[in-house]
Amino acid sequence: MLACVFVFLWSCTLVVHSTTLEQGLKNPSKYIHYELAPYSIWVHGAIALSIMYGTLTSFILFVHFVVYVSGSKRGRRSA
Repeated sequence: MLACVFVFLWSCTLVVHSTTLEQGLKNPSKYIHYELAPYSIWVHGAIALSIMYGTLTSFILFVHFVVYVSGSKRGRRSA
């Protein structure tokens, strides 16, 4: 069993290789798989805020709907 694990780990190391930053910059079409253009922090902030407030609004509306359907009302406390 231990020999099988050793052979498996050894075979995994045969297909693993790494690339340095210097090698990657020499051939960017092969190694760089993301957009290199600068991004607008305002656009990303607006997207993040809309997702956050959309999620928050959806959660609040879901809780309100559950309370409305269940028919429970919060009664006021009398002194």
